[in-house]
Amino acid sequence: MKAREYLRTIQKLESETKECYGQAEYLKNAINNLSNQNAIETVEELIVDLMDEASDYAIHRVHLINELLNVDDPMQYTLLHYRYCLGYSWHKIAYKLKASVGFVKNLHGEALKSLDRYLEECCNAEKE
Repeated sequence: MKAREYLRTIQKLESETKECYGQAEYLKNAINNLSNQNAIETVEELIVDLMDEASDYAIHRVHLINELLNVDDPMQYTLLHYRYCLGYSWHKIAYKLKASVGFVKNLHGEALKSLDRYLEECCNAEKE
């Protein structure tokens, strides 16, 4: 897996987690309109399943985010975290890092290379 795909996976897991929570909230509100006890129990089971699924997505996401700590330097990690975990714009990242947008984009390229190297090392270690 390449760095960009890895980072997109983090973003997708966040989206999937939010989607599960949204569906569970919708079902919680829908229960109030039900009178059939069997239907209520079925919906309650669906809510539990959605919350379990959301939890699994969140745990996987946290694991992937923790692996970002293996990039070459803390500033690269911070940039990747801001961009892919918090969804910050280039301008907001530049502001937070007290740097120019150009510097941030160059650092992003270096961070992607660093993450690619780390992922390659992990892949090679798994093959051995």
